[in-house]
Amino acid sequence: MGTELKVILSDLQLPYHHVKAIDAVCGFLADQSNRIVEVHQVGDFFDFCAISSFSAGTPLEDGKDLQREIDVAEQVMLKIGKAYPGLKTRIKGNHDDRLNRYLATRARGLAGLRSLDYDTLTLAREYGWETKPEPYKVAPTTQVVHGLAVRARAGYTAHAHMERLAGNIVHGHTHRAAIVYRTVGSNTRWAMEVGSLMDRRKAFYLPAGGLADWQMAIGALYIDGNDTWPVLMEIKSDGSFVFEGRRYRP
Repeated sequence: MGTELKVILSDLQLPYHHVKAIDAVCGFLADQSNRIVEVHQVGDFFDFCAISSFSAGTPLEDGKDLQREIDVAEQVMLKIGKAYPGLKTRIKGNHDDRLNRYLATRARGLAGLRSLDYDTLTLAREYGWETKPEPYKVAPTTQVVHGLAVRARAGYTAHAHMERLAGNIVHGHTHRAAIVYRTVGSNTRWAMEVGSLMDRRKAFYLPAGGLADWQMAIGALYIDGNDTWPVLMEIKSDGSFVFEGRRYRP
């Protein structure tokens, strides 16, 4: 069968994504579509700002804004689907969970409506996405989680995940990029902190003028039997990145 290639997309937080980075990623997916066997996204697909706890009771709590988020996401999903029509999976992050939390606390009378199910509301099936339970086994020795903890530097959170989870780990949430390794006896494990596809200039909740210590990146996995090798692709501010010696640009 040979070595499989799976692509890992980092936190999108639609509609606050980096537009040029998404264009470059779609070019990469189209170019490699015959090799890729799965595209997986690590959670925080959406931002869901309008139904976040900090928006409650403020002008930000606006269904029209929520609809605009979903409309933007639909265009991004359409673009990704055209580039790569194959298997696309995702798990839910803490921002995605804002929908269920909002229904459970501020709109209990609407909780349970099929039309407000996460995948139904966000048109997942129409655009070929499957939402998987976390942790998601993306390879025989590798699991994907979104993650909740955030440590001070890139790689620190990845080490923390290796303390409590078995096997190799891919996670998002921190918006930082790193691969770390740990060897015990003859066994070497790794964890990949896969960065972000969010445009940090759009993070309006940061202190005025501040830019967080975040890195844009996506990942890939080479899988051969029970062996898996991680690859991290740093994305420059112009949206471009390198994979196997080729630079992909918007």
